[in-house]
Amino acid sequence: MGEDKLLVVSSKDDKSIFPIKHFSDLASKKWIIEPKNTYLSNHIIQMCRENLFDPDVVSEIHSYDAIKSLVKSQLGISILPSLALTAGTDMNGIFIHDFDIKSKRQIYLLERKPQKRIPAIKIVSQMITDQATAVLKNFN
Repeated sequence: MGEDKLLVVSSKDDKSIFPIKHFSDLASKKWIIEPKNTYLSNHIIQMCRENLFDPDVVSEIHSYDAIKSLVKSQLGISILPSLALTAGTDMNGIFIHDFDIKSKRQIYLLERKPQKRIPAIKIVSQMITDQATAVLKNFN
């Protein structure tokens, strides 16, 4: 369906994180990520290892809102998809770092082959695809 960027986030009040110019600058930071073996946590760990460090994970949480809350409280940094960091979400106290980590998340819509012939599934799939196309256009 599309993709959205992955972005490094920290607390606006955490002065120890500035400036960041490269991903390797994050090696000494505390990390807040999704639980092990989820797509995003696996991806973050892989990116860290590609930059020759293991992240110091202080918390694993399965909610973007909870991750943002801990980041705001200066308990660590994280990487979140741009769709989780929109104006409609609570961004007060969150700083999005402007360096490009050159990493994106792929978004898929899956349908079972036998269900593709069901008219209601066709209609809903098309509506989701149309809406996703419109929304993702603003994030890339």
